[in-house]
Amino acid sequence: MAMTRNLVCFALLAGCFIKPNKVDPGGGGDDDGGNHVFHDARIDTLPPDPLFVPRVIVNANYSDTQATSMNTYGHYYLAVPPGSIHEGDLLVIIGNADNNPTWSLPDASWQQQRSVFYGNDGQTFVVFTKVATGVEPDHYGGSLANISSGAFTVSLLAIPKTGNFTVQHRTAAACGSGGGCGENPVHHIADPVTTVVANTMVIFAGGADWLAQTDTFSTTPPDAFAKIASFGDRDNQDFWWVTQQIAYKIYDIPQTTPQLMASTSAGSTNGQFWALTIAIEPAP
Repeated sequence: MAMTRNLVCFALLAGCFIKPNKVDPGGGGDDDGGNHVFHDARIDTLPPDPLFVPRVIVNANYSDTQATSMNTYGHYYLAVPPGSIHEGDLLVIIGNADNNPTWSLPDASWQQQRSVFYGNDGQTFVVFTKVATGVEPDHYGGSLANISSGAFTVSLLAIPKTGNFTVQHRTAAACGSGGGCGENPVHHIADPVTTVVANTMVIFAGGADWLAQTDTFSTTPPDAFAKIASFGDRDNQDFWWVTQQIAYKIYDIPQTTPQLMASTSAGSTNGQFWALTIAIEPAP
C-alpha cells in the first residue's frame, strides 16, 4: 500500500512539470518551441501604421497665360523642401498636360508606369515612380516635348514604408471628330480594386481635359477617400484647360472595392476624364 501511494504522489508531482502546448488566442510570444498551431488572430487586426500615409511634397502647374516659378512652356519643375523625402520612400509623380505632349522622366532612376494619350482634342497623363535613396536632389524636373498648348498640372507624392504596388487606369471613351464631346460635371471613373493585404493604401487620381477655357471648378473625391490635392493650371483656381485631384483611403481588410468615382464641376464648359488608382501594400 505504501508503494502504491508513493507512485501516485510521484505521478501527480511529475504532472506539475509537464507543460502543454499553449493556446494563445490573443497572440504574443511563442514559448513552446514553435510547436503550437493555433491561429494568431491579432495579426489580422493590427491597426494601420500611422506613418503609412501619402505626403504631397509639391503641386506645380503652368498655364498658357501664367508661368509659375520654374515651371515654363515645355518644362516641369518640382521643388523638394529640405527634409521632406527620406530614404526608402516610394516617390510618385502624377502629371496631366494639354494637347498630347511627351513627358520625359526626371532621370534614369525613375520608372514610367503610365503615359496615356486620351480625349477628343488630346491630353497626356503620366505616372512615374522611384524608391528614394539616401541622397536625393533638391528638385525633379523634365521636358514636355511636342506641345501645342503646354498647360499642365503635376504632383509629387512620397509614401513611406511601402511594399508592392499596382497601377490601373481608365479614360473617357473616344468621341467623333470635330469636338464638342464631354460632360459637366466630369465623372472620373476607376475600375474596382482588389486588395490582398490588410491595410492596403489606394491612391485615386483623376483629371480633366476641358474642351474650352473655364474660370471656376470644384472637385469631389470618391466616397470615404481623403482629398490631398485639388488644383488647376492656375494657382488661384482661376484655371484655363487642366485640372487634377488626388485622394486616398486605407482598406483595413482585403477586399474588392466597388467602382470608384470622383467628379469635377466646371463653370461653363464640358470636359473628358482620366482616372487612375495605385494600390500600395504596406511594408511586410
